[in-house]
Amino acid sequence: GVGERAALAAAAAWLFNPFTVTVSTRGSCESLVSTLMLTVLHCLSRGRVVPAAAVYGVATHLRVYPVIYALPIVLFLGGGGGYVNPRGISISAGAFRGTRGGTRAASHGGEGGT
Repeated sequence: GVGERAALAAAAAWLFNPFTVTVSTRGSCESLVSTLMLTVLHCLSRGRVVPAAAVYGVATHLRVYPVIYALPIVLFLGGGGGYVNPRGISISAGAFRGTRGGTRAASHGGEGGT
């Protein structure tokens, strides 16, 4: 690929472009959200899940459409990426239901609710 120095220079030229800054501050932050989503992909490709989650949270805070990438991210994390096991995903999904893993965690010896 491209060297780190060249990639940094290209990213800085795009991010600090006056046109990009003007468009981003006047209500359309598509370029910023795109940069954040690319950062999420970069972090995930390097196995850095926590920073990816933080950046993804900021991206979805700015615009709601990055939510459509939630399923592919979860499938990537649990589908052979080696970063999170599927049982961990089911326990995390249980948090959205207001339980501690639901019956699935209980069937695996965990402390399940419901």
